[in-house]
Amino acid sequence: MNLCRLHGALSTSVVLIVFALSVMGCKDSPPPLPIEEDKLVEVLTDVQIAEAALRQTPSFDKDSIARLYYERIMAIHGVQQADFDTALVRLHRYPELGLKIYARVQQRLDSLSQIQEND
Repeated sequence: MNLCRLHGALSTSVVLIVFALSVMGCKDSPPPLPIEEDKLVEVLTDVQIAEAALRQTPSFDKDSIARLYYERIMAIHGVQQADFDTALVRLHRYPELGLKIYARVQQRLDSLSQIQEND
């Protein structure tokens, strides 16, 4: 009887382990971004620079200046605001993709900072 209980417990454990591994292995892959990754990195870099500038802006001007910054950034890169918003949602919904993209943004910001320091 003890052998039967052991066999049942092992069978249940094996089923649970197989189930857990299958769930962990079946991650949804993110749908394609509406903006090509390299372009998105450029846009997000410019957005980070604009946000840093906005932190230095008096609060009564901030909203109108922010709107102008974002409109100009989207125009420079030829990106629609709706596509940018969709890309941001996907980056938040798929953290691995978001981390990958934002790591590239940080690298770009670091290299721009080094260029500025050398001038």
